Amino acid sequence: MLHYAYGAVKKSMEAYVTRAGSNLLEVPLLFPVNSNDEIVSEFRKALVRGKSNGNRVRLTVIDHVTSMRCVVILVQELIQICREEWVDHVLVDAAHSIGCTHVDMKDIGADFYTSNLHKWFFYPPSIAS
Repeated sequence: MLHYAYGAVKKSMEAYVTRAGSNLLEVPLLFPVNSNDEIVSEFRKALVRGKSNGNRVRLTVIDHVTSMRCVVILVQELIQICREEWVDHVLVDAAHSIGCTHVDMKDIGADFYTSNLHKWFFYPPSIAS
C-alpha cells in the first residue's frame, strides 16, 4: 500500500491484516514526488521487503490518484511489477480517478478496481462502484 493511501483504506487494511495475522507494508514516498521512476523504485523495494524470509505478498492496494497529495500513479506499470513478482491480487483505489483521468479497466489489468460516483458524477455519497 502506498504511503499516500486514503486514511479509511489504511485503517481497513490494518484491520484486515491484524485479523489475518499478517503484516502491512507501506511504500514510503516523500513529497514532492520527483518522478515516476521514484515511485517505481520505492514500490519495487517494498515488494522485496514484503517477500523477504519467504513471505508472499497476497494483496497490493494502489491509489490511482492519491487523495492528500494529488499524485497520479501509473497503475499499469505498478500492476505489471506485481504480476512479475507474483503478487496474488491487486486492488486499485480509484476514488479520485473516475472523471479525472482516462480509465480503461481492461488495460489497467487490476484484479479489483474500486471507485465511487459522488465526487465526479454528483450521485449520493452512498453510491460506490
